[in-house]
Amino acid sequence: MAKGLSVGDRVCANVTKVLGARKATAEFGKQASKVQLRGKVTEKVGAGPSAKWRVRWDKPEIDMLLNARSLTRETRDLEPEDDDMNSSSDDKDESSDDAPEENPVIEDTLARPAPSDNPLIVDGIQWTAVDAITANHFDGDHHSMRILWGDDAHISSRSVYDFFLMMFPTHMLTDFAFWTTTVLKDAGQAETSPQEVLKVLGFLYGMTVHPYGDRRKYWSVENSEDSLLPAPAWGNRFGMGQRRFETVLRYLTFHDLSTFNESDRWHPVRTLVDTFNQRRLDKVRPSSCLVVDESFASWISRKPDDMPDALPHTQKIIRKPKGVGTEFKNLADGVTGVMLRLEIQEKKNDMADKDWSALPAGTAWLLRLCEPYFGSHRIVRADSAFTSTTAAVLLGKRGLFLQGIVKGATKEFPAKYLDNCQYQRGDHHAATATIEGVPMIALGWKDKTLKRLLSTTMWDNSGRPATHEEKIPCV
Repeated sequence: MAKGLSVGDRVCANVTKVLGARKATAEFGKQASKVQLRGKVTEKVGAGPSAKWRVRWDKPEIDMLLNARSLTRETRDLEPEDDDMNSSSDDKDESSDDAPEENPVIEDTLARPAPSDNPLIVDGIQWTAVDAITANHFDGDHHSMRILWGDDAHISSRSVYDFFLMMFPTHMLTDFAFWTTTVLKDAGQAETSPQEVLKVLGFLYGMTVHPYGDRRKYWSVENSEDSLLPAPAWGNRFGMGQRRFETVLRYLTFHDLSTFNESDRWHPVRTLVDTFNQRRLDKVRPSSCLVVDESFASWISRKPDDMPDALPHTQKIIRKPKGVGTEFKNLADGVTGVMLRLEIQEKKNDMADKDWSALPAGTAWLLRLCEPYFGSHRIVRADSAFTSTTAAVLLGKRGLFLQGIVKGATKEFPAKYLDNCQYQRGDHHAATATIEGVPMIALGWKDKTLKRLLSTTMWDNSGRPATHEEKIPCV
């Protein structure tokens, strides 16, 4: 924040604060958050805490700066430049929140248009109410979900183990075993092997599918009085005792110790997540429907005080049954539930270094997760955390359709019009608009409560009758 600003001072600002996030991203791409503009203050507008400043930007001199964080301004640290160069630039304005007199702000000429009394004109976008929705753009299910096995064997001959090996980055097992062995030897323990690492992962999978609570029960050889099932006896059946399992699990390592990156808080699991994503990209061809959502890895420990040191970033989400741990944003195939991509949710500063970070968080998540499928003309279905007109425009320009629920992100969306329509349960009202060349449909549908939906495509195939079906798990 520039203090004591006056006419003639040199300033700099992030391009997203000057052009707006969507226009800056359209011009500078996913690294827009790292582009800064420099210019000269030419006029003071107003007085007191609400004073603003007009800036003439030196648009020909755009510098790509690393680690730029949103708006940054300097006044006397920059060398003055010739007025001749400044006179050839277009006037741009920049704004931020009101500040004290010694902390004035830069005027923004790209603020939202003045509110309109017409509920179908929203932030300068004209929507048109329609009685019926017609099919457009999407030509049906032109992608079928496939797994690239590399042979001609029929899927009925595949076992659960085959599917696990196909979906897991098994080519990394040798590295995982080598890195784990290095740590085991330092601790005075016997070395491990790729087969043993795979067995430990299999045990963890089995514990997830058949939870007992106490790990010791999996190695029990005596039948429980209250159980009709035989004793698990994993040690006798699979050749690994509980003590060895606990030892390998304690020292299990998924990263190269020789290239440890201290600045990356998630370095110990970064390789695992990256190879998981790459494996799914290489081996799975998703259907025409992609779904974005979130998942949560809860922290489970007998020593809660260990958490600050164990997790680089701890999140607490009250609505989750066990809402303390790590959140992931996910992309999955909407037909089979196969998980396609994961993204760890990190600290705010770390998230700001990711691609598309100049955009609203929900839109940035959407673009990063869907980027491998740009141009494939698939439909992306999302909840309100991801859905907005900005997300719809940017996906539409990159060859993907969006269908999602709209709650808080109502910029350019006719929420007031849809909310004020008259509904009986099962009724709907719709409006259409084209924003930056992307056709959109805004829909209000009444169930027990009103649902607002945004879509950039629609087709006239009949849907299945609504039933209470079991949810498809993501794997």
